[in-house]
Amino acid sequence: MSDRLRRPPLPMPELEHFRRRQFVSRHRRRKLIFRLARPFLAAVAIVGLPSALAGWILLSDQFIVQEVSVASTRRVSASWAEQRLTPLVGKHLFAVDLRDVEAALADHNWVSGARLRRCPPNRLEVEILEKDPVALMVQGESLAYLDPAGRVIGPFDPNDPSIDSADLVLMSAPQDRLDLVASGLALLDSWRRKRLPFSEGLSEISVLTSTDFRVITAGLPFPIFVSSLNLADGLASLVRYGPQLERRLFRLSPIGAVDLRFGGRIVFQPAVPKPHNLEGQRDA
Repeated sequence: MSDRLRRPPLPMPELEHFRRRQFVSRHRRRKLIFRLARPFLAAVAIVGLPSALAGWILLSDQFIVQEVSVASTRRVSASWAEQRLTPLVGKHLFAVDLRDVEAALADHNWVSGARLRRCPPNRLEVEILEKDPVALMVQGESLAYLDPAGRVIGPFDPNDPSIDSADLVLMSAPQDRLDLVASGLALLDSWRRKRLPFSEGLSEISVLTSTDFRVITAGLPFPIFVSSLNLADGLASLVRYGPQLERRLFRLSPIGAVDLRFGGRIVFQPAVPKPHNLEGQRDA
């Protein structure tokens, strides 16, 4: 046999190539696992840890309310408010609802709302919000503050520096009916919000019906009757034709009031002449 036939066989390139492919496959498989594990671990860190922390806070006894602190206001004492909020002691600090706090303080006429401040681990601070009066209600011979809903807040105090009573409109209604007073406040709000004529000098509103009112304003020397159904049109007619008609009619009789409740028509009411005081003249 020749020397060429006795030589050992050369390594097959196919086997070496097969081994390399097997090694590359394992490398890629590890890389794929790492790529899938990375977002999974990120999701656990983003969602799982905060959820676990929130569960621990809600179940922990360290966050049970032990103290409710309330700051006094001008008209609401801290002792009264803290007594009303006593049921909050023993509740979880982060389970206290603002609506529960406002409901507990709603018995006081001057309370309009509240703000909460949670002070971990076991302290709750409450800030009371007081109402701002929008008008004065005539109640017999006395006056009372009214809130925007037409409810009586409390008696009028002329010495209260926190309220400018000069900006409050005097409101009256038949037999002090508060349901009609609410319609008068709605008229006042619409008049001012739309900046209709004579809104700056409004001083008195007498509610006649749910839609009819007698108004006194500093911009006119006489009272006017208006309707909420055509308020803007009536005031526009008075601004346009009032001065001319007033000059003509004033020569005949002084004007007692002007009625603007009839659309574009202006009805002038003459002033009722004062009776002569014969007794006074005799004394003079």
